[in-house]
Amino acid sequence: MEFLCSLAFSLQFLLLFSSSLFTNCLTLNDSTSTHHHECHQHESNALLSFKQSFFISKYASYNPFSYPKTLSWNPSTDCCLWDGIECDELTGHVISIDLSSSQLYGSMDPNSTLFSLVHLQSLDLSDNDFNHSQIPARIGHLSQLRHLHISQFRESTLSGEVPTQISHLSNLLSLDLNSYVDQLDFPFINRLQLKESTLRSLIQNSTRLEQLGLNFVTISHAHKPYISAKTLFSPM
Repeated sequence: MEFLCSLAFSLQFLLLFSSSLFTNCLTLNDSTSTHHHECHQHESNALLSFKQSFFISKYASYNPFSYPKTLSWNPSTDCCLWDGIECDELTGHVISIDLSSSQLYGSMDPNSTLFSLVHLQSLDLSDNDFNHSQIPARIGHLSQLRHLHISQFRESTLSGEVPTQISHLSNLLSLDLNSYVDQLDFPFINRLQLKESTLRSLIQNSTRLEQLGLNFVTISHAHKPYISAKTLFSPM
């Protein structure tokens, strides 16, 4: 009888211990899961500052289905839930920004807070109007970038020389600086320029590069420019 009572007590203890352990695991998982999706405050602030540097204009994007993604960027909500933003599930760092066809109008700030997001792996700013501003040299700070898309669908809204720092992006898999021009847009005025030396450095340093789009980018060699008519490597 004593043996049965002892056995019953042991079983009851094991059940209580297992239940407690299971409850603790669930609590820990819930806590960890919540933490995984929390946006870092300094990254949220950086995104909001970037947003404020642009106006919204329906004429800034060529795509008829464009819409202003940044309207969902509210400081009272987690930036990982904002439209066009993706965060790393383990660290909460912003790793992807897709603002393609977002009706952004304004100039690229050379010191934009965007370039403080050093964990970025993908950045898509295509089909917006950057008012003929230059690609900032600080683009080279985003050393983790794998995909960089700044293609345009009208007369190039970017101008000036592509900074040599773009060749520092050694992890790039794809780079799209294409301009897509309708026949009705001719004569087309191209304003984006790329030195051959920068192009060579880019190809040498970015050994994983699979796609490179340079349609209607002026490539200069010894101060003698020519227009690249085709995309290099795989078409984009």
